[in-house]
Amino acid sequence: MPLKAPFAERLARGVELYVNQKMTLLESSAAAPVCRKKLSKELSDRGLLRREPKKVSERLEKAIKLYVDERLSAYNAATKAGVGQSGLLKILRERNLLRNSTEKSAANLEQAIAFYIAGDSILTAARQAKVGNQTLGNALSARGLLRKHPERKPNSTVSRQDPLESAESRVSSMALSIIHSAARAAANHQGEAR
Repeated sequence: MPLKAPFAERLARGVELYVNQKMTLLESSAAAPVCRKKLSKELSDRGLLRREPKKVSERLEKAIKLYVDERLSAYNAATKAGVGQSGLLKILRERNLLRNSTEKSAANLEQAIAFYIAGDSILTAARQAKVGNQTLGNALSARGLLRKHPERKPNSTVSRQDPLESAESRVSSMALSIIHSAARAAANHQGEAR
């Protein structure tokens, strides 16, 4: 339809294309030609406006595919596709594709426990299963699975000092160092005077 046609005719044509031809709002406003906002208002006033899914970028679609098909974490999928993690999470929630992380965390914890029982250290088992060291240690302790290491060194050989005593000790050390330096300088000076 030419742009010279009256606005009312172009608007009616846009509505007809949107409703009958199932075009998107953008497509029907371009084909009519009529302003998208005016067409949207007209359709909304008539109760004909469909809720259209948001178009997302190709990179965001790639991130969604990586998350769903390759089971990457949201962070890794977003990083690999070059998009923001918060935007990816929003789209995943909207499309009801977000995995339940509680189930995955529980499965990872069980895997970490299995690695530990097989002989790995807590640190190694936690890294392999992608859980926190403290989380794994707490779970092992709660289940009574922690190995005993009698040959281990004591936690610390350093005595615990009061911070004020420690600062006082440092000041004393510095003062003694200054006194000794002054005594050496004085001895050197007396030796040169003779």
